[in-house]
Amino acid sequence: MSSSDKNPDLIPKVLLVDDEHAFGRAVQRRLKKDGYFCDHVCSLEQARESLKTQSPGLLILDMQLPDGNGLQFLEEIEGRRDFPVLVLTAYATVDNAVAAMKMKACDYLSKPNDLDALSNLVFSLIEEWNVSAKSIAETRFQTLTDIDQAMIREALSASKGNVSKAARNLGLGRMALRHRIKKYGIIYSSDN
Repeated sequence: MSSSDKNPDLIPKVLLVDDEHAFGRAVQRRLKKDGYFCDHVCSLEQARESLKTQSPGLLILDMQLPDGNGLQFLEEIEGRRDFPVLVLTAYATVDNAVAAMKMKACDYLSKPNDLDALSNLVFSLIEEWNVSAKSIAETRFQTLTDIDQAMIREALSASKGNVSKAARNLGLGRMALRHRIKKYGIIYSSDN
């Protein structure tokens, strides 16, 4: 199945911010071949406009652009970013790499680079980000379960183990509460 046959909403989107047109076209062709949609913009202003309407699966950001510094842009979007960032630069230094990582870039790559290596890195970063997001979602779900258990324990304690009274206080039916008690393995004592 080619990327054009897929649901466009399910195709991973990559936003490439780089002022080198030939490089941008080459990256777009390669990522399209790999099944991604790649939007190429040449300035930070165009990147800002693009991010107003879409949240990419990955942002590939050049450090030196005609209208500013990629790391400053990364700092600008930090609080509202829900996607990984790969920083590219033709001016690779240890200081730049450290600065990019401090700005929570997921990786740092010097140009010129091999399109195969870039393609593999794009795949890895998007997959790692998705696995991390899934893990966070599962952690939140577990947290909701913990809250549910704590509320049940508190209601049982307040009602001195009276399941009917605890169920009323929780807004549940008695049988629904008994089911949750059994499901969670909650042990309680009754004064009845």
